Amino acid sequence: MIVCILLFMKKCKILTIEQYEQRKSEQRDLRNKQLECLRKQIEQDSVLGLNDEFLLGLKEQFDYWVKNLVSDKIKFYSNYDYIISNKVVFNKEKNQGIGFVIRYRGDNETFDDVKILMGEKIKDKWYYYYKSYFVMEFTNCPLCKNGEPIPQNYMEERMFNLLVGTLSYYKEGTCNINNEFYTRRINDKVRGRHKEFIKK
Repeated sequence: MIVCILLFMKKCKILTIEQYEQRKSEQRDLRNKQLECLRKQIEQDSVLGLNDEFLLGLKEQFDYWVKNLVSDKIKFYSNYDYIISNKVVFNKEKNQGIGFVIRYRGDNETFDDVKILMGEKIKDKWYYYYKSYFVMEFTNCPLCKNGEPIPQNYMEERMFNLLVGTLSYYKEGTCNINNEFYTRRINDKVRGRHKEFIKK
């Protein structure tokens, strides 16, 4: 039995089942290696105190948005319990970062969610952007008992998987930060879009 793997430009590479399983195993191993690199990186940055300034500014900014902005896309957070995760994922130069806002479900809802926010440091001041970034919903936790809330670290780990997998936070096959991840997501277009968003 053979398997067809679709490649760029829709070309097809023919693999045997054994080759396909070997390829999947190698991809899993690489993903696990990159996840471990990311956990260590986050811990090291936290020990060095790099998270503190970013998180203090993010919490102040996000709380301000929730209380003062007209836009329902942020203001609705005032109806829920939410927290800012203490995990921050920086770029190589430590002047751009990713933060996570965890929102817990209301009484009549079936999911929690985690929103990615991004920030950049300009002239020693952090600026944060809400518009256009990802939200991941969590309806259940395979390791949780019925009725138990989904643990924060479970949601964070799923977000880390998203970063090193689909979003290519690291360069392919390595634990080297891919700074293009940031330049694609923090640029003049995003800054302008966010500026218009918070005026609404």
